Amino acid sequence: MKPGIICVLLCLQLVCVGCASLPEKNCLSIGRNGKFCPLAPAELPPIQVVDMIEIRHGGHQEVLLGQLQTDADEMRFAATTLFGTSLFSIIYDGKQIRSLPPDASLHADLLVAMLELSLAPPGILESHLYNLSLQVHADANSQVRELYEQGRLVARIALSGTAPENMHVDVRLTPENISINVIPVSESKRQL
Repeated sequence: MKPGIICVLLCLQLVCVGCASLPEKNCLSIGRNGKFCPLAPAELPPIQVVDMIEIRHGGHQEVLLGQLQTDADEMRFAATTLFGTSLFSIIYDGKQIRSLPPDASLHADLLVAMLELSLAPPGILESHLYNLSLQVHADANSQVRELYEQGRLVARIALSGTAPENMHVDVRLTPENISINVIPVSESKRQL
């Protein structure tokens, strides 16, 4: 082979190696330059739970019921009012995130990202983060996951409980000043 052709092939190979480390097109922006690429549903533990969810943002509070189910094929999340009226559903099949009814203001991609950042084993999350770092602090009954972009905290997820059906989840998105508190339905009944 001619030296020029070998040089071109080596350059193409280097370009392709660089492409492998770029985020995929379905990635979600978190922070200024950070990206999170959702995991395939099969990478998540199988879960079927119903929780009470409190969302606080800009002085407003919303309370709803959320039903989450994950299996090897899909992640499904359905939200209803406390009286059972359907609000929305989100379905993620590993390729596409859909919300029913379609609603751009819902930010279904952000909800899928926060669910996955809360549920997935921390060890597999690192390969799905770009310009973001994950720090995990754990003890016997709780775990705190902090997501940083260039040393700046962008999300904090506190998990307590031993199994998904009795797990408390507290999510804080610092730049947006959003907090989400997830309480197992069995415990929320005791609080009422």
